[in-house]
Amino acid sequence: MRCANKYTILIADRNPYVRKFLKRELAKEGYQVILASSIREVFKFMFTKRPPDLFVIDPELFAYTKETLPFTSLQGRVPASSIIVHGFRHFNDLPIEVPRGTVFVEKDGES
Repeated sequence: MRCANKYTILIADRNPYVRKFLKRELAKEGYQVILASSIREVFKFMFTKRPPDLFVIDPELFAYTKETLPFTSLQGRVPASSIIVHGFRHFNDLPIEVPRGTVFVEKDGES
């Protein structure tokens, strides 16, 4: 196991199995992992003194709410929090905007 220097990753996914799997695999590598199952839970961690260093967000969380995440405020922090959108290819159909520099990782049997 390598030391990740307390690098904190927030996993926000509607599927509890995906959340648990990602937490297990990332924790094995030494990362501190926080789980969120809703947009409200993401908000809880977003504006703390020390927000997570990386947000991994399932865009389908937005399909069931009218709330949006202020992604640009995450990138305006010093240091900026990074964002990975982890979803299915059809995520472009959802009413969310992500800032430039956000990475998209498609969900499939390999991710």
